[in-house]
Formats: sequence, C-alpha cells, structure tokens
Amino acid sequence: MKYQFYFLSLFSVFLLGFSSFNELNSVKAQSLSFNQEQCVQDMAKEELSADQAKTWCNYKQDCLNRSLKEGLPLDAAESVCNCAINEFRKLYSPQQFKNVTQQAETDGTVAEKLQEVGEACFEDILFEE
Repeated sequence: MKYQFYFLSLFSVFLLGFSSFNELNSVKAQSLSFNQEQCVQDMAKEELSADQAKTWCNYKQDCLNRSLKEGLPLDAAESVCNCAINEFRKLYSPQQFKNVTQQAETDGTVAEKLQEVGEACFEDILFEE
C-alpha cells in the first residue's frame, strides 16, 4: 500500500510514454543506471533480433525515466515497466507495438487501451504488498 499515493500520477506516465517511447529522454534520473546495450543483449537471448530488442529496450528506458520523474521508487518503476513490456509482448510484435504507439498519438481509444496495460501493472504492484 505504500505506493498508493503514486497511483494517479502514474497513469500519465504510461499515456505519455506511448507517444514518445522511441525518443529517449535525454535527462537521466539520478538513480537510474540503464544500460541500453545490456538490455538489448539480454532480450536477444530470447531469440529477438537486435532491432526488435531495441524497440522494447527503448520503451523500457523511457518508461523508467518517466516513472522516476513522477516520483516512483526505482524498484517499483522497474516492476511496472517490466510488467508492461511483458504484457505488450504478449499482444504485439515489436513492429505492431511501434505502429500502435504511433496510432495512440492521434487516437484516444488506442491510447486508452495501452494505458490500461500500464494501469493493470501498477495495480499489481500496488496490491502486492
């Protein structure tokens, strides 16, 4: 329950993250040490091409930066972002995800569907403790 006060502001993290996940935030959060190359290597072990892995790693880095900027603790941010990526990977190929996130920029219905994934992940960690 200690993350409950972050709940409302985190919704904006997911919605904003979809429209710009390919554009990595140039401002690094102090406590975030994200290694893009390591992330790509780790995902490539799951039989993804480097380009496919990079799509998910770009989103993860952006998600982490935005979550930390919103005040979420690093461990909670990692849990939420990992959950969201896992759920998106069940639903979309990397190219489909890119297409859907582009659609979400102009289509509120698509944006809401994407946001629901993030909200569900956040609720999972919220009620986990």
